[in-house]
Amino acid sequence: MKIGKKLTSTSLLLYAVMFPLATANGQGSGSSSTAPLNPKAPISTSWAPLYEIQDLGTLGGLTSAANDINDNGHVVGWAENPTGLRWGFLWIGTQMYSLRHWTNEESETLALSNNLEETCGWGRSGGNRRALIWVFDLIADLGTFGGMESVCVDLNNVAGSAGWAQNAQGHHRAFREFSYIIEELGTLGGDNAEAHGINDSWQIAGWSELAPDAGPGRNPVQVTRHACRWWGANILDLGTLGGTDSAAEGINELGQIAGEADTGGSDPETEHAFLWLPAPAYGLNPGMHDLGTLPTMTTSKAWNLNDIGQVVGESGTPDAAITRAFVWDPVYRMLDLNSHLVTDDDWVLLSARSINTHGQIVGAGLHAGVLRAYLLTPVN
Repeated sequence: MKIGKKLTSTSLLLYAVMFPLATANGQGSGSSSTAPLNPKAPISTSWAPLYEIQDLGTLGGLTSAANDINDNGHVVGWAENPTGLRWGFLWIGTQMYSLRHWTNEESETLALSNNLEETCGWGRSGGNRRALIWVFDLIADLGTFGGMESVCVDLNNVAGSAGWAQNAQGHHRAFREFSYIIEELGTLGGDNAEAHGINDSWQIAGWSELAPDAGPGRNPVQVTRHACRWWGANILDLGTLGGTDSAAEGINELGQIAGEADTGGSDPETEHAFLWLPAPAYGLNPGMHDLGTLPTMTTSKAWNLNDIGQVVGESGTPDAAITRAFVWDPVYRMLDLNSHLVTDDDWVLLSARSINTHGQIVGAGLHAGVLRAYLLTPVN
């Protein structure tokens, strides 16, 4: 997701009053006699919004899901066509347009910039996923590092993108892209890494394994991996919440990062959504912060965030049999979006995948029992 850098005067005034440590660019003074706030404890719920919900439809099939929204209110994701095949889509206003590989096989659109009709994702060619960028009628296949598959996960607003591509050994290697040429990023010592988010400063967030695979045929998630940030030639290990693994999913223009991390304790594989701050902000110190879970749920995952630190994701049971979409805000903390609809119209919101500067949220939910892409627009 690529959101604008300008915040509204109302937002800046509210956050300046509530969080004197944070300035508009997310850089704090570095010193304060005030103790850090608890990211799980609401400061106030007075500003918690209600949302109008819109079903974005399909490409002639039954199901769909949304992945990203930009500041223009345009949305991307996937939707079924009349034959049941999943194709990527770009939704503008009231119209859904299909985006796919020229082979017309399965595809998915993962992100879009604020530039007109610039999107990215993947499309199958010969059964393998290939990283694609769509610009109007242009389809660019970014290729691989000698392997079979690649995925373009995110775009910035200055003609760059990030994702991952397989090398000749079948390992996933993170990349950044400019002018349709992919450049391999480093790792934290392991064989696999993926880039999941990029901002206009070319800061890139994702994950990397810490050590090489023990042998051939290993799945990347079987080796310890940590959330990380690439910036220029440097890679920074963001750590965990006390457990073993972590992964970053999104980064905003302030360099703040959202994702999920193991918490340790009695169940070392319990994952919670996190917000990582490069500097003091929102009354919180720099570093990784546990955003907690929704009531009655035990796990959570953050998918993305905007430039005022609002984070969206999902919270659920350990086996993910039950999930509910959430928004976390520096003021009112984590909220179940299902409880903040003007009218639910028989919706169950399962996951929130992206939020723009205006607070609009997209994701996937069950509408009368059918999986559909949704758009939430705050009304207060």
